[in-house]
Amino acid sequence: MINMLKRHMFIQFLYLTKNIKKSSLLMGISEQNGRNWIDLWNQNGEKGLIIQWGGGRPSLISKDNWKKIRKYLKDNKIRTIPEAHNYILKNYGVNYSIPYLKKILKKN
Repeated sequence: MINMLKRHMFIQFLYLTKNIKKSSLLMGISEQNGRNWIDLWNQNGEKGLIIQWGGGRPSLISKDNWKKIRKYLKDNKIRTIPEAHNYILKNYGVNYSIPYLKKILKKN
C-alpha cells in the first residue's frame, strides 16, 4: 500500500512540475524508475500503480519437509543453527547460508 501511495504521489508531482527529473528527485527514486511508473500509469491508470508481486522463487524444501525438520530439531534438542544446517545439508541436500537459515527458523 505504501509503495502504491509513493507511486501515486510521484504522478501528482509530475503533474505539478511537468518534469520527470524533478519529480523523481522529490520522491527519492531514479529517473528511470519514474519513467517506468509513468508507463504503468499511461497503460493502466491507477490500477497500473498496484505492485504485482511474482510470488518469488519456490522454496527448495517443501512445507511438509519443513514441518519434519522442525519436529526433528525439537525432538533431538538441536539448538544451534550450525547443527540444524548440517542436518538439512546431510538429509535434504540443501546448503542454506547460516544467516538465512537462522531467519527461516525464526519465522515459525
